[in-house]
Amino acid sequence: MGESLSASLGKKAPGDLKEMIDMGPVDVPGGEYYTRPEAGDHFRPNLWPDRPAEFRSVMEGYYRRMNRLANDLMAIFAHALKLPETYFFDKLDKNLSALRIICYPNQTAAPEPGQLRSGAHTDYGTLTILMSNRAAGGLQAFHRDGYLVDVMPQPGHYVINIGDAMQVWTNDRWVSTLHCVVNPPAEVAAKSRRDSIVFTSQTMTL
Repeated sequence: MGESLSASLGKKAPGDLKEMIDMGPVDVPGGEYYTRPEAGDHFRPNLWPDRPAEFRSVMEGYYRRMNRLANDLMAIFAHALKLPETYFFDKLDKNLSALRIICYPNQTAAPEPGQLRSGAHTDYGTLTILMSNRAAGGLQAFHRDGYLVDVMPQPGHYVINIGDAMQVWTNDRWVSTLHCVVNPPAEVAAKSRRDSIVFTSQTMTL
């Protein structure tokens, strides 16, 4: 049974058409905070494959860089909200941010009715940092007026989404981005593999 992100909005749909590798926090310092029952599995050690040999070191390095970038963005957010630059830092110093590698494979068979590469959803953290290629069948975001907008970043650029926690923290002044990943047109579906790396900055208070 696959993940169906539409379920987060109470909608039923077939499993999303994607494959994933998920990673949790690295450099967890240890201590009672990280092992108490309320922490669940969030701070447990990641399980790493033996191959490719460099996978662990590369992904741990990328996680650290994204964590620093997320902190820089939160400092910018604080300025935008007319708060001290460090306002959010003590809310994120024990974060359970997650890194996800997603492959949306070539589609050699037609999707089921209502099935997307990734169903419509919002992200539940403070912000999301997304890097992806420009394959057909890509990211779409819902405009406040109810229509979908194609999100087409330039190569080497990130997409930044506001998450649910940030919407709550700003009393709905900033809105969590409702988005999905649509299927490619049938005529190019067999050559439309899409790859994404997603870092979701999340906070937790135990």
